[in-house]
Amino acid sequence: MRPIRKKATPVGVFPKRFLISTLRQLGQEVGLTVPTLVAPANGSGEPRALPARLHVYRGGRDVHQLEVAADPRRPCIEIWQRQWEAGLAPANTGEDLIAVEYLHAPEDAPWLGPRMSREVEGQFLARAADGRYGCVLTSFVPFRPAGYKFTPIIGLTHYHKFGPEFENFTLFVNAKGGGDGGGVNRLHVDYYNFSGERLATADLEVPYNSGHLHPVEASLAAHGVPAAALAGGVIAHCRGGVSQFSIFTLIRNRRTGALGFEHSLPPYYYVTGISHPAIRGPFYARALAPS
Repeated sequence: MRPIRKKATPVGVFPKRFLISTLRQLGQEVGLTVPTLVAPANGSGEPRALPARLHVYRGGRDVHQLEVAADPRRPCIEIWQRQWEAGLAPANTGEDLIAVEYLHAPEDAPWLGPRMSREVEGQFLARAADGRYGCVLTSFVPFRPAGYKFTPIIGLTHYHKFGPEFENFTLFVNAKGGGDGGGVNRLHVDYYNFSGERLATADLEVPYNSGHLHPVEASLAAHGVPAAALAGGVIAHCRGGVSQFSIFTLIRNRRTGALGFEHSLPPYYYVTGISHPAIRGPFYARALAPS
């Protein structure tokens, strides 16, 4: 990783960002990789890789940026928490939102626009003090300007695995954009076993521009769900919120500290008919209605 000497200015060609969260509460250092994007040759014969800018959101506000030059000979840009936190005051509580964007010039629009309109994926990495690694592949998502009217989310978290050696968490990465600090999104969560029986419901408050780590076992125990009811596994159905969310299932081995990630989109994301105005409204009205 080489720091950028001359500051680049981003322009608004498909303003997507790669979103992750810190995991201090789990004793993990996080990192990320994003693909190296190289501009087409312009006659000089020298490849030009786009630099990246990493934003640290803390308490809902963009408090720190790190600009990183890409090596066109390498397939990705890799950045770790200790690099962007160098010189940054330690966090007191909660998790930071980390958002990464590519910096580009106006003349990049003809090739970068089509590239970013397709799927661009990065890796969300985590490592424990003893060197154990976990990772998950996830996509860049639209990063909306302040005042954007978001559609409420409908999400599913899968593969919660329960037992004496495991502890489960749902990680909500909430990007609101703008300079809002102190606001929260409210999400309703229904927990089901694999037979479709609803075990409990919970209402969560997820701060803007932050990562929110929700302990699943503790939440279900607080709602009176016995441990025996979790033996077959649990699915959480989340709805509400007015932000850009990425939602992850995390499973940690209590004995080794090893961390497993899972990130899946609900099936309705793949049903193209829902984008039709005549279908979209009724679908969301039913999906978000109190049950």
